[in-house]
Amino acid sequence: MLCEQFMPKSANIRTFNECCSVLVAEDNKTSQLIVDFYLKEFGASTKIVFDGDALLAALEADSFDVVIVDAMMLILDGVNAIEIIRKKKLHDNKPIILLTADAVGVARGKYRKLPIQAVLTKPYTKNELFETISSVVL
Repeated sequence: MLCEQFMPKSANIRTFNECCSVLVAEDNKTSQLIVDFYLKEFGASTKIVFDGDALLAALEADSFDVVIVDAMMLILDGVNAIEIIRKKKLHDNKPIILLTADAVGVARGKYRKLPIQAVLTKPYTKNELFETISSVVL
């Protein structure tokens, strides 16, 4: 578990100490390593998948506290995967965070109508990731 001294000042330590299994759908290997490293530092258990199809399969097989989905992936992109997740009730109203490098799209409200709880723009810091997850699980 990440010691209190390394957590952002506004963070709620309970967030990751009492819960947090996180499913991440990310097709970039470097981005996978970074998010996995950050989440494990926070004490979260993680499962990383490569695309939207694997995301759907993971949600059909298991339950997670939070799902983080990259918007642009091969085979089945994150935006369409999120729509399927909500339509099939695979994540039962639990939080979904969208990852995107599309800062302009975020600023223009491109993802506003998606059934998600937060958008995190790449590149992000460890603190931004922690704050975003904390904001949706409490």
